[in-house]
Amino acid sequence: MNLKVYGYTGWYAMKPKVKILFEGDEIGQVGYNETFEDKIEEDGELEFKCNFRKATAKVYRNRINVIHLEFDRFSGKLVAESQYSEEEKNSSKKFKCSECGKEVPEDAQLCPYCGERFED
Repeated sequence: MNLKVYGYTGWYAMKPKVKILFEGDEIGQVGYNETFEDKIEEDGELEFKCNFRKATAKVYRNRINVIHLEFDRFSGKLVAESQYSEEEKNSSKKFKCSECGKEVPEDAQLCPYCGERFED
């Protein structure tokens, strides 16, 4: 799996599902505190749709793609925050995530396995 999408964690409306589309085709859904995983075979763009709100994020087949979804507290806008890292085998310097214990690239801002955010 090289794609992991984390559903929103802040309370929003009636906890709606967000559709996940790759190049226009629906590949899944994610909701409040849910996680969606898939394998991306080609570079492209994901689109996230929830009612009339939407967001996009680029994804790459040769990278680990971690995306966090949130609704802006003030505007209600759907936001997709992306984190990319090279596949583990291509990264030489690593450290262990304090949350899940897996090795992650030294320059990672988010753990590609559990979504833990790292401080600089």
